[in-house]
Amino acid sequence: MSVSCGPVGLVVVDIDAHSAQPPARNRILPGIPIADHVDLSGLANGFHTLAVLSALRGRPSPADDEGTLRVRTPSGGMHVWYRAGDARRWQSSMGSGKGRGLAWQVDIRAHGSYIVAPGNRTRDGVYTPVGDTRIPAELPMAG
Repeated sequence: MSVSCGPVGLVVVDIDAHSAQPPARNRILPGIPIADHVDLSGLANGFHTLAVLSALRGRPSPADDEGTLRVRTPSGGMHVWYRAGDARRWQSSMGSGKGRGLAWQVDIRAHGSYIVAPGNRTRDGVYTPVGDTRIPAELPMAG
């Protein structure tokens, strides 16, 4: 079963863990420059790029947010669920072309996107909740 994010007021951070060569430094965080002194060695997946973005913003990574619903995907990625009230104001980056994701291997699922509900099985495997929290928290606003 999948959930249509917009009508139910969800914004979901979709973190991938695909084995792939990272893009050029200027494409890791679209629109956000990464200074040359920042060491990007070992960068291998969306968890890493989200950690870089979070560090640059002085905020914790959503992947570590135990106060909201987090779901491990069959490919080793994670969906981090948040409530956003009127999710129509939040733009989904899925299917919108290169350079629109939040970060390399990190997308936003919001209005116009859907997400597989936790506990469901697809041909790829089971979407498994992580930790004890089963309810999406309010979307933290950048401050």
